[in-house]
Amino acid sequence: MSPESKDYIEKALIDWELIMLMRSNGYMPYGGMCFHCQQYLEKLLKAKLLEYDIVPPWTHDLVKLAEMLPHSEISGKIANKVTIFQTYGVEIRYPPIVPTCALSEDEAVEAYEIALEIATMIRDKL
Repeated sequence: MSPESKDYIEKALIDWELIMLMRSNGYMPYGGMCFHCQQYLEKLLKAKLLEYDIVPPWTHDLVKLAEMLPHSEISGKIANKVTIFQTYGVEIRYPPIVPTCALSEDEAVEAYEIALEIATMIRDKL
């Protein structure tokens, strides 16, 4: 694993720790959960691209990152699943595009479940 890839993994694990902290303490700010799930996946995807000697672009677009993966079958599955995160990377952090209060617990739980599923795909199948 390259030092750059390792750096992304370490940063991704910080997001994962925050996700787990939000889930475990009974307080789950829905926007924060969705944001950190997006950030976790973004960093994992960039780390995986670096493992294939592909320099990831400066973007929060998970679909674009997934489509850059060399295994088209897996990258297509990931790209289809990450569309949910398209507004969670930047827009959710600033008003008025996606007000945090507009997100539901169901959306936050779905973001968590999809993040977990995709992280497993990235780790196990690529």
